[in-house]
Amino acid sequence: MASKLDDYLDLISFVRDQTLYCGVDAFWNEWLPAQDDEFREAILAVMQDPAFALEEHQLMPRVDWRIWMLRMGRGAGKTHAASTNCNLLAEYVFPGGYGILVGPTFKHVRDTMILGPSGLINTARPDFVPYFKPHDAAVIWPNGTRATIYTADDPQGIRGPSLNFGWGDELTLWRNERTFDNLFRAIREKHQHGTKLIITTSPIKAQEWVKAIETRPNTVTSTASSMANIHQDADHLAELTAEAAVGSTKAREEIMGEWTTGESQLWSRDNIEAMALETNLLPSAYAETCGRRFLSIDPSGGVNDETGIILFGKKGKQAVVLDDFSDKMGLDASYRYIVELAKRHLRPGDFVLFEDNNQKSGPALLRKMALEAGFSLRVIPVTAVKSKYARAEEAFIHCQMGKVKLLRRSDKLETQLVEWEPDLKASPDRGDAFTQGVNHLLGTKPKQRFNVFSLGRA
Repeated sequence: MASKLDDYLDLISFVRDQTLYCGVDAFWNEWLPAQDDEFREAILAVMQDPAFALEEHQLMPRVDWRIWMLRMGRGAGKTHAASTNCNLLAEYVFPGGYGILVGPTFKHVRDTMILGPSGLINTARPDFVPYFKPHDAAVIWPNGTRATIYTADDPQGIRGPSLNFGWGDELTLWRNERTFDNLFRAIREKHQHGTKLIITTSPIKAQEWVKAIETRPNTVTSTASSMANIHQDADHLAELTAEAAVGSTKAREEIMGEWTTGESQLWSRDNIEAMALETNLLPSAYAETCGRRFLSIDPSGGVNDETGIILFGKKGKQAVVLDDFSDKMGLDASYRYIVELAKRHLRPGDFVLFEDNNQKSGPALLRKMALEAGFSLRVIPVTAVKSKYARAEEAFIHCQMGKVKLLRRSDKLETQLVEWEPDLKASPDRGDAFTQGVNHLLGTKPKQRFNVFSLGRA
């Protein structure tokens, strides 16, 4: 059954074709003035709609679909396409209906999907701009259509509503597929034009369940590379083209928008979920049950780096991440913070593990500052010899063997683990502190050598 949206899209397509057929000058000076007043006003109105300027890869499919998957490189315009077409669905297909917006975090939904340069507000027609109500976690269009905000880290929260349409953004950043399953099932409200779910993501470190969405019935997938967006800076486009020509896994994912086999990837979101530790104890109480505790430190290497600070506990033959205290701070502030954390969380026999590659005096300074604070602190210096990726591979094996658990979850740490690859440009400080602690606790210790002296005979 044709909808008002079909008629509107037909008009957009017709006017676009006329501009190409006539040329810009002839369109404005000859063809448009020849139309009757009512049709001319409709044409001028449609040309003010951001939907009129969408590129080919951003156009809503003109076939029956329940899921529209926009799998594209970064900067290809998938967010712009999704928000523009969500506005069309709200106005022409589900007036007065109910929708849902889901992103990795509330901040992402607010800053990217709603208020961002390519968000719902900035891609709306001037006379149909939605209103954002942050206190209600909702977006409301002038005709009463309403979309509620949910986050991917709360899959249970999506179980209740019965909805007409939705938009889920950056699925590769979602922790697990339960959020998507609940989102898919929530979009079930009976309507003469069915239900619609728009999915946007770059295929970066994708889990298998994200890839499998494209094989679902009534699913249409639109793909494009980062270079498809002609509205980007010329020098930036040239750099993207050069990087894409190299053909690295990262370029194939982030620029070309291609699925890869993940041959260089270590941790996945599924791996990390399997490491989650469930307990009824508070973190502080659980820490007291550990046989040993220690802080693993990866000192900041510059003004743009964080100081990686991970609190570990040894529980039987397992390493347990008790907390992540990593943060960006100056050198003096970081040392004072480490001493404060040691006094608060460590007990006699516990220690600090400190990578001293770039700060040889660090361990001695920490011991001195601890004494000044009124307690003795054991600091073990560690000099990294292997590459960051080689150390990550070693830690990953321990994780795969079930020897590592996560008590206090840290989104930033988990993201660094998932995005770890051989050619990382930015230093994963939290990740470095994590791998250092895991390998120290669970790695094979070098065997001690003993000199044997023969007593001989008299």
